[in-house]
Amino acid sequence: MTIMLGTYLRGRERASNRSGRAVAVAWWLALVGCSSEPIATRASPPPSTTAAVSASASRVYGATWDRAATSGDEADLARLALAEGATGLLDALDDPAHRAVALAALAHAPDRDLAIGPLALRLARGEADAPAVADALLGVLAVPGLDRERLDPTGEHDAARALLSLARDTSRPAALRSKAVSALGRLAERGVVRPQDIPSPPPE
Repeated sequence: MTIMLGTYLRGRERASNRSGRAVAVAWWLALVGCSSEPIATRASPPPSTTAAVSASASRVYGATWDRAATSGDEADLARLALAEGATGLLDALDDPAHRAVALAALAHAPDRDLAIGPLALRLARGEADAPAVADALLGVLAVPGLDRERLDPTGEHDAARALLSLARDTSRPAALRSKAVSALGRLAERGVVRPQDIPSPPPE
């Protein structure tokens, strides 16, 4: 009788253990099922930026770009600027094959004010074609913009800070500093910088 009772109790214990494990598994599956995110998604590493870089590198430039680059005509540059806008032209500045025509077209973009900050920051960094970047910036600033909406006031103030730093940096080429001073003068016309804060052009 004692043996039979012991066997019965051990059987009950094993059944209880199996039941406990089944409950634990069911609870875990229910918890996973309630999650708003699949397990594979939660466990996967952050997406790589390689896809974005590849998309930028594979950008297709159409006939409008080819025509503007070949002719250099202001009308063709204006058509390109109208088609791409300032943002599309700025994106092309990282493509060496299309950088020059993008710089030349920026002054024709209806939303060219969006390029003021990015161009000034590139100029302050001292990129290889800094004189061309400076000319593009001066072209964008040629129209005071007093009769138009200010598209990027923050970018204009960022530009003023970058240009003031460049204009005061005696280690930079005098011709480049002079262009920075000219750009600051045009920003002063917009009320972005005080004329008295602009340094005098360096002797060349």
